[in-house]
Amino acid sequence: MKIRNGFVSNSSTSSFCIYGAYIKDKEALVKRCQKILNEEEEEDVDFYGIVEEAAGKFGLGFWSISGESYYVGNSWCNIKDDQTGKQFKEEIAKAVKELVGDEAKCETHQEAWYN
Repeated sequence: MKIRNGFVSNSSTSSFCIYGAYIKDKEALVKRCQKILNEEEEEDVDFYGIVEEAAGKFGLGFWSISGESYYVGNSWCNIKDDQTGKQFKEEIAKAVKELVGDEAKCETHQEAWYN
């Protein structure tokens, strides 16, 4: 096996590590976001825009990977200096449930991909 020690100019990576929930039902999320934002239910809606706006109301972020996987939560780099991991998780879990509903299961999600 050859190991490259130098800079690889034709390679790039992206990744994230959050505490939050994987979204399985995209349509249900849109309806909840429309309700949170007091918007009428429409079929032709800016999915990313409405979810980002609604998530922001709860201090959450929204991530999409290749337009196929969706996550709401908060990055571990946003934990406060005086906050324990348990407190961070509880705060995020409460906000995610308000956004997504009781069926949301929060856990740490890590994703990385190469281009």
